Amino acid sequence: MGRSIKQQINYAINRCSGCSDDGPGINKHDYKIENGVEMTYRIFSQSEKYNIMDVSGNICRYVNENYTNINEVKQITPDMIQNYLNSKVNTTQHSISFYYSSIKKLEKICTKCFSSFDGKWTNDLIVPLSKSNRINTRGVHNQIPQGEYNKILTYANEHNGIQSNYVISIQNHLGIRTNELTHGLKKSLIDFENNKITIKNTKGGKILIKNITIELKEILKEVIKNDFSNGGDRLFTISNNAVDKQMERICDKLEISRYNIHNIRSRLSQNYYDNCLKNKMSKKDALAATSIFLNHITPREQMLTKSYLLI
Repeated sequence: MGRSIKQQINYAINRCSGCSDDGPGINKHDYKIENGVEMTYRIFSQSEKYNIMDVSGNICRYVNENYTNINEVKQITPDMIQNYLNSKVNTTQHSISFYYSSIKKLEKICTKCFSSFDGKWTNDLIVPLSKSNRINTRGVHNQIPQGEYNKILTYANEHNGIQSNYVISIQNHLGIRTNELTHGLKKSLIDFENNKITIKNTKGGKILIKNITIELKEILKEVIKNDFSNGGDRLFTISNNAVDKQMERICDKLEISRYNIHNIRSRLSQNYYDNCLKNKMSKKDALAATSIFLNHITPREQMLTKSYLLI
């Protein structure tokens, strides 16, 4: 039995990742100085590889669902690729541009790896306009709708073993700043006996203490067992940017608008504020309590309503 089109493309992606005909360890910056800035078939990082694999897998599913007689990459026509890109019009324009760029990269990869491939997918490819009215910003107007947040959280919980996904799962319980998640969580500051976790050197130099729920305890123990810092004290060794990139990959896979880890903090603060009101707190007291939840130095209604809360 022959390989599926997904297996064929993954083979090509793996061939163009890391080591290649040009030798191992080629730096992207140095490569472009030597070869020019035009897009190449080469894949220079794991994050780029994961992005390309996510999009290629999405394309393969689309082709399998809509063109059942296709079993080789060379049979995928420009019209099929155009129809695939057109199917993304309900995402943001930024997401559509990401898909377009990934398709161009895949075309380079397939041209490099398959002598029979002459798809020329992007020669006349038209980038459609988004029908989504959502604008990706950091402010409150890009707060994640609860339904979409539930999808992101479910995906992260079901795909454990990856640092970024654990960060997303833990954020659901803590609601802290991104840097506090990636750099501030320490094994030595987790008190499982009293169900408390301490985060030092937060913004403003404050020490933050959060409760550990039963669910969070299980996640933390799993992360400690994985030992991402190889015996070090930090829970994670990942960068803030890598977490946001993973968030984008998850959103693209789920075919929803793109969000970042700060948007989760906004969603959680909204839920916290709404719950305060349900418990008969005044608006003033609810805002003050939400400021404490966010570890802000002082209650600032204007800042809260600009970046976090719809009130």
